[in-house]
Amino acid sequence: MDRQRRDADAAHRWKPRPAHRRGFLLMVACCVFGVLVTACAPSDSDQASKASDQPAQPGASASVPIKLARAGTGRKMVVTIAVGDGEPVKVLLDTGSSGLVLKDSAFGKDQRPTGEKTKVTYGGFSLAGDIVKAPVRFTSATSDLATEPMKVASFHGDPTKTMASTGTVGILGIAAGTAASTTPKLLSPLVHLPEPYSTGFTIRGIREDLSSGKLSVGKVQETSDSVAVPMLKAGFTYPNGSPGYKKLIRLCWTVGDAKSCAKTSPDTGGTSGTVSSTLMPNAPRTGTSIAKGTPITIGSDSKVLCRFEAGANRSTQPAPRLNDHPNMNTGIRFFFANTVGFDLKRGQVVITPDAAASRSHC
Repeated sequence: MDRQRRDADAAHRWKPRPAHRRGFLLMVACCVFGVLVTACAPSDSDQASKASDQPAQPGASASVPIKLARAGTGRKMVVTIAVGDGEPVKVLLDTGSSGLVLKDSAFGKDQRPTGEKTKVTYGGFSLAGDIVKAPVRFTSATSDLATEPMKVASFHGDPTKTMASTGTVGILGIAAGTAASTTPKLLSPLVHLPEPYSTGFTIRGIREDLSSGKLSVGKVQETSDSVAVPMLKAGFTYPNGSPGYKKLIRLCWTVGDAKSCAKTSPDTGGTSGTVSSTLMPNAPRTGTSIAKGTPITIGSDSKVLCRFEAGANRSTQPAPRLNDHPNMNTGIRFFFANTVGFDLKRGQVVITPDAAASRSHC
């Protein structure tokens, strides 16, 4: 009896007051709720599985790795794509031409013939074949980069000598314009990407020593060191409805004592670049090329963006050739010294000297 009385007295002494009782019950409820939440919450693996089922949301930009390959005495940029749901293949990345031209055997089954024929002309050679519609996917991109079915040239016969030496099976022309001498007109696959990726592209981090760079698609970035050169409007529109632009921009050249500001193609596909003998008839020359040792600069109206001596590094970049066209061509060396962005939204090429390049030497 004494023990029962002591237990009753203890229970009475520890009986919670109304306010304490509410707090006590709330604490118990929270503990129970926490156990239930923990038990019912999906595991990390479940969340990861659900996340992987959701389509990736596009960011402001995405990037594609660029590899450099030797091609004779020069360098060529190479990227990997898959066309028509086919296997990944390597193609030359060319800012001097427009449209994708690919060996017929490199296509997958997801292609549809259009009945159209084509012949695409480059500097010194042409590729002929059929026009088909097929989706293009950048298989090594940081985001899911793929076009809807678009017009692609499917060429027949053997790859060119440059393709054979670089292990490529086509030319990915990403110039802002159209393949001018080609019917039907072919456009860069980049402008067929969904927005915001179709609004511009940038080539950065290119080194003559064959280390890799990257192709960024989407918003073009500027810094305080950047130079913006206006692009010229063309008489067509891109698939997203915005106005199309030509591939040529106005850059200023000095070749020895000769000077000229002229329409210029910033061309990753050019090995040596070209100088117009029409615009610079007195430029020092040896045969059909600029004379070895001639100092050359390329830049905007106010800033030198690329300087070199013709033939000084002949083992990798020969002296620029001369031609009678009224246009210039930078060749790939321009990209050794600069990050070059093609802003198709604002209609300008944004050129930023690379801090790793010594005083714009290219």
